[in-house]
Amino acid sequence: MSFFRKLEIDLPAPLVSRTSESFRHYEKLIYFGQISVRLQQTTTSAQQFVYFSGLLAAAIVSSGLVHKEILIVILAPYALTFAITYQLQLYTDVECLTTLKEYLEKALNNEDSVRPYLEGVALSVKYRNRLSIKALLIIYIVLIAGIFTESIRLSYRHQARWKSDLIPWGVLNLHVANVAGVTFCCLLLLIAGYELISANPSTLKRIQAHMGIAGERYVASTTYRRSGAEVSTRTWIVPLDGGRVGFLTSSRAGKYKRLCNDSKINMQPCNFRGRIRKKSRKLEGTAKLVFSGPEFDAIQTEIRDKYKLMVPLFRFVNTFSHLGRGTFPYDVGVVVSFTPQSQGSKDVKDA
Repeated sequence: MSFFRKLEIDLPAPLVSRTSESFRHYEKLIYFGQISVRLQQTTTSAQQFVYFSGLLAAAIVSSGLVHKEILIVILAPYALTFAITYQLQLYTDVECLTTLKEYLEKALNNEDSVRPYLEGVALSVKYRNRLSIKALLIIYIVLIAGIFTESIRLSYRHQARWKSDLIPWGVLNLHVANVAGVTFCCLLLLIAGYELISANPSTLKRIQAHMGIAGERYVASTTYRRSGAEVSTRTWIVPLDGGRVGFLTSSRAGKYKRLCNDSKINMQPCNFRGRIRKKSRKLEGTAKLVFSGPEFDAIQTEIRDKYKLMVPLFRFVNTFSHLGRGTFPYDVGVVVSFTPQSQGSKDVKDA
């Protein structure tokens, strides 16, 4: 109820009498509406900026190429880079919000047998990347490449040296400076384009990681000795495809030997010290050991992306603690698939 009071929504009397499950469904509908409004606003901003970019490109073509204004053609890549990069960033935001909206649509459709939300079906990722869009993108890239090439060609034909006491070497070749600037513009556009292309899968991965145990930083992994005794150790955890999770261990670790004997594993959220988080639940799964291949590479990549500087720091500390006992390589990947029963309900976070 506090959620609705915060939004200052007057609920009708019949709605107040409904169960807590109905309230949760109503909250999802409100959040879905807010996401839809924000997506519409962002899309409108992106469309308006497309018009601005078109006017800017037309002005450059008219003044530079038609009226032979050399300086305008030389400086055109910088103006276009500013406009196109911001445009790509807006469309990246649109793609992220669209992906979130599609995820919420699926969740709401699963709760309603009528399945009334079909925008994600009509405007799917495959449709948004249809052939005509790809062809238009190719034409766009060719035009930009032509303007960038013409800028470098003209700066080469009209080379000049700028003398000034402000620079250490006294003289600056403006053509060299233009080549460096255009190269930087190309890199900036490539980064913005990559962010747009990867917006859908990366957003889905972040959502899935946040919704499940894979979003935790530390989990207590319980493995079993031959005697059946449980051994719990703190591990890192990363999301993999298909709802699976993974982590790395060493072929010299006791965990590896226990998993070779029994692939059963339980996982539960914990803190840095390995203490189980209150009100969390244990997930039961089956472990698969991998030593190379796509799954092993995916685990390594995900760990580097998620834990960043902690990876080399932890390995240095771990190597130092094993001095005199030989190497302790993290050469084994553990892929965990949870049982359907344990995935049936979500982890309960601390209040």
